[in-house]
Amino acid sequence: MQQSYTDLESTANQLQETFHKILSPERINQLAKLTRLVIRSRCFVPSIFLEAVMTLLINGDKEFSLRSIHERYGDLMDDRDLPAMSWEPFYDFLAKKSFLPFVIQIYDELKAVAHQESFSDSADLVEVLKTKLPNLRDVYLQDGSEVACLCKDFKGKIDNQAKIHRTFSLTHQTEVTSTITSGVASERAEIDLSLLKDILLMADAGYVSNELFKNIADAGGMFLIKLKSNTALVIDSCIKYNDDGTLTDDVETTNQWDEPYCLNHKKFKDGHTYDFIVHNKNNEEFKYRVVALFNKAKGSYVYFATNIPQEALDAIQVSELYRSRWQIEISFRILKGFCTLKKISSTKKNLVKAFIYLSQIVYLLKAITGQQLQKMVGQPLSPKKVAKFLNAHLIKLFNLINSAKPIVNYLTKKVKLFARWTKESPSYINRMRGKSMQHIIDVVKQDPLTVGGSVNA
Repeated sequence: MQQSYTDLESTANQLQETFHKILSPERINQLAKLTRLVIRSRCFVPSIFLEAVMTLLINGDKEFSLRSIHERYGDLMDDRDLPAMSWEPFYDFLAKKSFLPFVIQIYDELKAVAHQESFSDSADLVEVLKTKLPNLRDVYLQDGSEVACLCKDFKGKIDNQAKIHRTFSLTHQTEVTSTITSGVASERAEIDLSLLKDILLMADAGYVSNELFKNIADAGGMFLIKLKSNTALVIDSCIKYNDDGTLTDDVETTNQWDEPYCLNHKKFKDGHTYDFIVHNKNNEEFKYRVVALFNKAKGSYVYFATNIPQEALDAIQVSELYRSRWQIEISFRILKGFCTLKKISSTKKNLVKAFIYLSQIVYLLKAITGQQLQKMVGQPLSPKKVAKFLNAHLIKLFNLINSAKPIVNYLTKKVKLFARWTKESPSYINRMRGKSMQHIIDVVKQDPLTVGGSVNA
């Protein structure tokens, strides 16, 4: 049976128009002048430089360095019968202060395009959440990752390390914003609260802070952040998940002297799941939920702090929803594994930052292409498969676009191949562990459990 695909021509034209608008030689050379990277020099051609960088990064070159870029740039200049630059003036160009703003401008323009389309099936989860949380705009994931470098301005725990902090959209599978600091810098300080109105922010235990929780709530946002197991918060009220599938809210939360129990009290480590309302002992006015989920396999508790209303999602749904935070871990693996974000052999602070942004540019190029391919095949694609297998096709597409040739014929020939880049069905073990976006969606879209109700089948 012949599989039908959506309008290939309009989607191909949209992709071609997007890349031409941002990455055409005319636009790149214009940006170089606007950022004052190039003023009068005719020896350095920014569009060819970017082509050299993209070729190395897309192909996952293990020797990605200033030297390898210079060598590739020289080859491309020779192919066009243009004079190549020797090493010293080439390095001087890249060491200019205006080089980093030039790269960031390209990054920002691609990022804006990536936020116009959804990608993968994670967008379906966001749509389900919007039915539970009517004001919700998106779900953001926050995390950071270290990148080894030779620059002494970036301090790591052991060696020199830069750290990239990303606020990641679950709908678009791309970063909303990113910053670069030393490897030992505070992660919480890199969260932009101005972006969080009507946003649910998820993060791991490295972001635990009662002050941050309050700031997110005051900014009009929601949070779902994993807590450390030794957290000593004061309990105001509690819902207990019983063995028979019922919920009760008559759990005693004070001791014989009428003093409230703390979250880490042994009374609440009896193997049941609990849904608490708590406060910090230094701030009794700000209250939020803590879900204490008992992990039977490990025989221990996992704690999640959130201000998602109990009537919107129950404790089980909250814990399942947190599993989707893994998407940002996958994005970092893509960035490092398929966009060549490896050790940066430069001692210059701005060059280290520029190299990180260049890798993110490749990530965005693959994400934007994946978004359009997903529209073509009419089903969710795997971001990891797109990033892994797109390389040769992406270079071919760039060559066609730069030659002012339509890409629709090429995409039409390859669309059946692209349709194979869908997500595989999770293994039996992963299904049992709930490591499936569809499983998370199925759990979250159910009606929440209430006191007097029973566990959903």
